[in-house]
Amino acid sequence: MFIRRLGALLCAFAVTFNAFAASKTLPTPVGPQLPVEVVLNQQELGVDVSTTGAAVTGAIIGGLIGGLVSAAIANAQVKAAEERVTPLRDLLVGYDFNKRIEAELRAKLPSEGLSTDPVITVMPVSWQFIDPQAAKQLPPRALVLTPRYAIDSKFANLRVQVMAQLFDRTLKSNGKLKGKAAFFRIYAFNFQIEDGKLEDNLAKWNSLGSQGMGMLLDQGVTQVADMIAHDFSAEGRAEWKSRPSKNAPKLMGRTYPGVAVRQVEDYIWVRSGVNFNGYRPLDIPAIVAAMQSAPAAPSASGAVAAAEPSASEAVTVTAAEPSAAEAVPAAAPVPEQAAQPSSTAAEVAPAGAPATEPVAKPQPEVPAQGTP
Repeated sequence: MFIRRLGALLCAFAVTFNAFAASKTLPTPVGPQLPVEVVLNQQELGVDVSTTGAAVTGAIIGGLIGGLVSAAIANAQVKAAEERVTPLRDLLVGYDFNKRIEAELRAKLPSEGLSTDPVITVMPVSWQFIDPQAAKQLPPRALVLTPRYAIDSKFANLRVQVMAQLFDRTLKSNGKLKGKAAFFRIYAFNFQIEDGKLEDNLAKWNSLGSQGMGMLLDQGVTQVADMIAHDFSAEGRAEWKSRPSKNAPKLMGRTYPGVAVRQVEDYIWVRSGVNFNGYRPLDIPAIVAAMQSAPAAPSASGAVAAAEPSASEAVTVTAAEPSAAEAVPAAAPVPEQAAQPSSTAAEVAPAGAPATEPVAKPQPEVPAQGTP
């Protein structure tokens, strides 16, 4: 099992390396009416469990017994994490992540660098898993975006991410589609707390309540959508050639290896290889105190939420990056009435027949009210 996992990891690395090399030659825009498939298949907060320890233990024991031990440890870890995350899932019962990320992507994807008039399809599963007959009707090239939101099993990191893959697809002689990734990225925004005892970490997240958790996820959604648009812009494409400096960027005493793409007072974005990671260290007691003292206001997701200390709008970049005037500022969450409406159940593509619709030209953005 360990060998199989290692082989799968090496294959994924090879695909990622080839896709990164090919991404440097992408045209501008990638396509005037680029097909974009948004895979919305997550219904609740995920929990990420690291099985590295289990795999190492199994490898040390070796053989069939080692594989069984590794699987047993991993299963126990997953079960325990699923039980512990239940209170946080209960807090987010009213938070519609899929609706929020879809609206933000519809608002931010139309651009000169990516596509001036993208055609977005909302799909319940990725193209590899739909009915073969329906798959034949798919366009030969499409940008596939797979959003996800999750917390790690130590409850020290809350993460919003979008995996982006530009696929070139061909029909094989057996009637099935074969895809090759011409571009690969993971854009993720991470909310971090000090890695303390598991029970203490969980209590901190719970203290935010539904309002606080919703505000953080709203900021993560907005940040990720902004970074996708920035990455395909002229400034973002110029950064593809930049290399990490000897001195890794720092924020609030933490070091983040990679190339600094965007940095303000309370968060930072860095690029490492093909991955873009944003980080915001949290002082949860301060956030809770600010929420309690501030008047309630409607959040972007529609829930009533108290104001949270906002991030600075200023952008600081390293010498190898674009100037502050050229950098893309962090955008505030788009109010629901200004965003594109989410797809109804009838508009969401079933597994056998994806539904597509063109994206309207982007409307002027609503003035920022401060970053959540």
